[in-house]
Amino acid sequence: MEAFFDVKGFGEDAPLQGIQGHIALLQTNRTIFGKVSAQRQTFYRDNQKIASDSLDHFIVQVFLKGGGPVLDGPTVQNGDLFVIDMARFHERLSYPFTNLSFIIPRDRDPSLSHILERLHNKTLPGRHPLVAMIRRQMTQLWDYQDDFSIAQMELAMENTVELIKATLNQSNPASCEATYNASPALGHAIRDYIEQNLGRPLEVERLVARFQISRAQLYRLFAQHSGISRYVQERRLMMAYRLLLQKGNSLSIFSIAATCGFKSESHFSNSFRARFGRTAQDVRAEGNILKLRTDGDRKLLDQWLSDL
Repeated sequence: MEAFFDVKGFGEDAPLQGIQGHIALLQTNRTIFGKVSAQRQTFYRDNQKIASDSLDHFIVQVFLKGGGPVLDGPTVQNGDLFVIDMARFHERLSYPFTNLSFIIPRDRDPSLSHILERLHNKTLPGRHPLVAMIRRQMTQLWDYQDDFSIAQMELAMENTVELIKATLNQSNPASCEATYNASPALGHAIRDYIEQNLGRPLEVERLVARFQISRAQLYRLFAQHSGISRYVQERRLMMAYRLLLQKGNSLSIFSIAATCGFKSESHFSNSFRARFGRTAQDVRAEGNILKLRTDGDRKLLDQWLSDL
């Protein structure tokens, strides 16, 4: 589980030891599909987990048994479809459960990612006929996997992901349809440009000129992220968090701030503390003692997730 989430017991601060569970996964070029069963526990992805593993994927799950309440969100029930954006905070109390899951990288399909971003920590009820159809499709895909060739399995997984995309778009038209003339692919291209240039100036005027769009279009594209300026600062802070956790990184905290596009050390320090609830010095100290066990199957799974 630690490849995806940190895990703890109900009402406990320390991670659980010796969890009873079973996880089986298949990987194609652009997707991971699997079945997971486990005992009662709490799953969470906090700021440290998100920053340290840098996984930019979605998890789309259908529950065959069990479920549980999401922190500040819905309660997942047997039969429901549930979406997790791995780049955002998530915590869920889970009773004994079994689910089928797709792990889908954000850059696989910009229009699908546009839908999934809006559904983070949300459920679609199992009684919805389209959700029931997805559940049947995913169940049959898992049950008959041994009868497929590799090429057939890849095609079947691609078709299932397309079914999920069509279903989520139809099930939540009010929240999933774009309200601007710019396509989801444009939003993806701008986010990718920002990610590759976090250490450089990224003012609104520069982005508007580079992508030949209006300021209003740019603001609408990033409305769900609380605005373009907030989005850029969030990505810069996450980059700084990752650099601070890197072992052997000899850059000073000010140099890390500058590398991530902050012009003022005080601005960086105040923003960092406000975002993560601890100082950059604290995070660097955590990085020096952070140990990650990566052997056997866990090492293979980490590599799969990284390859996506």
